[in-house]
Order: sequence, then structure tokens, then C-alpha cells
Amino acid sequence: MIYLNETFFQDRSALDLAPQLLGKVLVRQIGHKIIKAEITEVEAYLAENDLACHAANGKRTARTEIMFRPGGKWYVYLIYGIHELCNITCHQNGKPEAILIRAAEILEGLEHIHPQSRAKKPVHRLLSGPGLLTKELEINRDFYGKSIFQNELKILDKPVLPPSQIEACPRIGVDYARADALLPYRFYIRNRLSVSKK
Repeated sequence: MIYLNETFFQDRSALDLAPQLLGKVLVRQIGHKIIKAEITEVEAYLAENDLACHAANGKRTARTEIMFRPGGKWYVYLIYGIHELCNITCHQNGKPEAILIRAAEILEGLEHIHPQSRAKKPVHRLLSGPGLLTKELEINRDFYGKSIFQNELKILDKPVLPPSQIEACPRIGVDYARADALLPYRFYIRNRLSVSKK
């Protein structure tokens, strides 16, 4: 098995990389438990001219600092004081870009998902949204700044999907970005029930 390493995400735009993540597999190891989930929905956030990006116009804070370093790191942050969202940083040093993992579909390890969640939702909806994904896979801010090439959370490489299987549309929840909110920077696999919104 081949896992993506940091160099895969360096010197390349989030906009180029985001659709290539679709169909690849998140592998989450929690102690002796392993959960594998196919990535079905992502969003790209660009360094320049993208008001939806946390680091828009070079905004550098304690939270965004990891985005200004070479890509291939986990960027996990808290939103609305409730949800922790999982991103991967992209591009080269000083050019902050990231890809938000919005949804995935469990392939293996369903038995390790919280029983209450399994009782309430069908399998394909368990990771249907960025907040659900981090909650069920126990991804939190402890991963901030860590390499994507490490045992607890990594990405198994899979063949790139053909364009005919991918849909591009505006991102969700970034109305504050005005015209940039309409950019088609959200990508998902067509006809997948795990996608958060169509």
C-alpha cells in the first residue's frame, strides 16, 4: 500500500489537488482500532484573492501559521466553538492554501464508530459533513501541524477519478466571502449518498 506523503501537497495548488483527493482513503488508527473511509467531498481554499481562506491577503495568526509553511500538514481548527474541521495544507513555503475534507464513506471499521451514531444514521451518512467526520474519526486539534504521513491519520493513495465522476460547485458556509463564495471550489463524487449537500 502507498500512502500520500508531504511532497504530494507541496508546490501544487489546493485547487489542483482537491479533486485528486476524491476516492483516496483516510486511514484513522485509534490504539489497535483502524477505520478506513473513502474521501467523497472536499473544498479548496487559496492563498491569493480568496476571501474565504483563513489566510486571505497574507493574514498570519497563531491559527493560520501552519498554512505558511510547506504543505502536507494537518490543519485542524475549531469553528462555532463546537466543531473541529480537518484540512490539509498545500503549496510551498509562504503560500498558504488548504483543502477541507468535508465528507467520506466508511469502507472498513464500522464497528469502531460510536454505537449511538450507528443507531441513528445509515452508514453512508455517518461521515457526511466536516463536523461529523472529525467527531466520528476522533480527529481534533492535537493533529494541528502534524505530517499527513504518520500512523494515527494518513491517506491511502488510489487512482485519480476521471472528471466525469466529479462535480464542482460553490463552497458551503462562506457567504462572508462575497463574490468568492460563488467560486466552484467544492468538489464531490457524483451519485454518492455520503456527500453532505448536493
